[in-house]
Amino acid sequence: MKEAKAEITRLPAECSQYGDRLALTPGLVNPTFVDIIGSDKLLASPKIGLLCSIQCPGDIILKTLDLMQELRNTEVCVVSGFHSPLEQECLKVLLNGSCGLIVCPARSLIGMRIPAGYRPLLEAGRLLLISQLGENHKRKTRESAEERNRLVAAVSDVAVVPHATPGGRTESLCQEIAGQDKRLVTFESDHNSNLAAIGVLTLGPGTLSELLVTMTTSCTQTRRAIVTSAPVIQMGMGAEEGCRES
Repeated sequence: MKEAKAEITRLPAECSQYGDRLALTPGLVNPTFVDIIGSDKLLASPKIGLLCSIQCPGDIILKTLDLMQELRNTEVCVVSGFHSPLEQECLKVLLNGSCGLIVCPARSLIGMRIPAGYRPLLEAGRLLLISQLGENHKRKTRESAEERNRLVAAVSDVAVVPHATPGGRTESLCQEIAGQDKRLVTFESDHNSNLAAIGVLTLGPGTLSELLVTMTTSCTQTRRAIVTSAPVIQMGMGAEEGCRES
């Protein structure tokens, strides 16, 4: 049986605006378009980004999963590549809730086979796939992963970075993000002293309430030039349903 293809919508760039619901943080990514699969209504939701290094200390893993348990039934939308081990565990928790999910693959959406478990979430309007990578990016590479992480940060209103390995690529990205109009937060821990040193806000015992206050502040400070007449292109090339990002 021929696999069904999910419809891809292309949002062309109008300065830092894409359609009437998405504004990317200038300076992090400046793509000529972004492709999406799913309901663009999620782009208008309060968005919390999730970025984490592959290696993560145990105490921070527990704090992160506790936060995901608190977030999973809220009205926020969690944005991530859901690629690192901790990010994947967070996805498992969030899938059991009702919050929105925006997944950023490190490849083009064109020709991408969609995980079977995503289909009901797409149909329910609870999940959105987004990528700024063109058709020639058919597989994840180190470079495309870095571009994906930039998009996660650019889409989010505030980004949670549970841990960034000192001297690693995630820490380097955090240093760059810290210089933009973007809020970054992490957990209070001796393992995160490197993030605190570059100005990343730390979350204490009242993690969820602190995060939501930080997000509210960040949203009110975000520059959003809403463009209601930006063109939307329905693309003929679709994404296949089946397995995970290759």
